[in-house]
Amino acid sequence: MSFKSWLLRSSVVLCISSLLCGCSAQEPVSEKDKMNSPSASMTASVSASASSSAGTSSTSESENASTSPDDVNESGLTAEEQKKVDAGEYVAASVKHRAFNVPKPVFPEAAREETLEGAEAFIRYWVDLRNYASSTGDVDDISRITAPDNDYEQDFYRDLKKGYLEGAWLVDFVMKVDFEDNDFVLGEDGTYRFLIRPSFSDSYNCTGSSRCEPETGDLFKGRPGSVALYYDQNQWTFVALLGVEGIDYNE
Repeated sequence: MSFKSWLLRSSVVLCISSLLCGCSAQEPVSEKDKMNSPSASMTASVSASASSSAGTSSTSESENASTSPDDVNESGLTAEEQKKVDAGEYVAASVKHRAFNVPKPVFPEAAREETLEGAEAFIRYWVDLRNYASSTGDVDDISRITAPDNDYEQDFYRDLKKGYLEGAWLVDFVMKVDFEDNDFVLGEDGTYRFLIRPSFSDSYNCTGSSRCEPETGDLFKGRPGSVALYYDQNQWTFVALLGVEGIDYNE
């Protein structure tokens, strides 16, 4: 399986219910999404090319120069990296291998509060847990705290898990978030909304140590999005990330 299909449709997705889609928020859309999707969706990662050969390596010269086939084991690890793995230390993913011993985010108690601070703590945790899932294929926890009818995110998690089970992995597929000065208001649709500034790193998706394709692009480009959360029984649920009315994400 190639990660490209779900990378293009995944990331932070947008209107997922009739209530949310009834809003006038504008959604970022890539040119590839316009051609391939019946509805516009925001993507965190946009491929620089429409397609590439599955047997073509996209590794950089510096990566190739740093290790030769004789320097790594069957897992793609150097001897030094293997020592760290054996010692239980974290080893980041590279174009040679998946990540090992990835630390799992710890749920912050502040994220239980029905306050702006609690909502922001939850979003930080959600982002960290999403990055953890992208590094490991362990999607159980992120799926649980994401709205079940957010089809794009839930499909992303299922494909992510399947990809890792089939031996694929991601390198540097990282989401970050900053917060704006926000009001904390419960909307008529039952969700809280406030502004964040998400960003996404350039990355690789790999189906083997010699088959890594670059994924590049951040459609937000430093611009804000509006996150929607639902609160019930002392627990937040991620609902969606929406475009902000008046912002052209295609610029």
